[in-house]
Amino acid sequence: MKGRVRVSALLCLFLLFVAAWGRGKRDSDSVLEESIARVSRRHPFVVCDTSKGIFKFELRPDLAPNGTDYMIRAVESGYFNQGIPFFRVNRHLTQFGITKRGHRETDLFLSTRDGALRDLHPTGGLYNETARRLNPWPRGSIASIGGRQLVVVIEANSQMGTNRHDAPMGFIDEKYMVNVFDRLYKYNDLINHKSGGGVEQGKLMSEGMSYIEREYPLTDRIISCHVDE
Repeated sequence: MKGRVRVSALLCLFLLFVAAWGRGKRDSDSVLEESIARVSRRHPFVVCDTSKGIFKFELRPDLAPNGTDYMIRAVESGYFNQGIPFFRVNRHLTQFGITKRGHRETDLFLSTRDGALRDLHPTGGLYNETARRLNPWPRGSIASIGGRQLVVVIEANSQMGTNRHDAPMGFIDEKYMVNVFDRLYKYNDLINHKSGGGVEQGKLMSEGMSYIEREYPLTDRIISCHVDE
């Protein structure tokens, strides 16, 4: 009798072990499948036509969720279909995104101009300065700065992309860098040539494209953008 009880107890323990192992394996398989799906999931692309040709890049919400969301909202609102100028172009970067502000009551792109929450640097964040310094933006990085402006890195240096809020929302392929961004017209820029002039951001804010067309007519611009799922 005692032997049968002992066998029954062992059998119950064995069955419980098999059931638990099965659940654990299913849970493990589920986690693995979810991880594979997350890695292989195709992120949306932004495709832009410019005065120098087309470029596109894959959005990276895993690196810059706020910047990515901002970019999608800006593109889908039609914000970039207004002839947005590459108002700052130097050997290191081009900057764009600012146009004339309308009255708040009539500004169709008010939510876009109000900007986005800033992302933390994907390697280092708030407190790890060493990690940030070791991971600056490479050539081709596109990122939002200050929650409103956008920059594309033309020539990397050790200073760009090391701020605690420097998070790239995507990376532009080299063929687009060569065909589009290396060919952008360079007026003397206020950063590199303060005595030589260049587009003044304050004037661009107050006067809009009329200021560009009047004083810097060769400035390249974005003609239109769309999101390609």
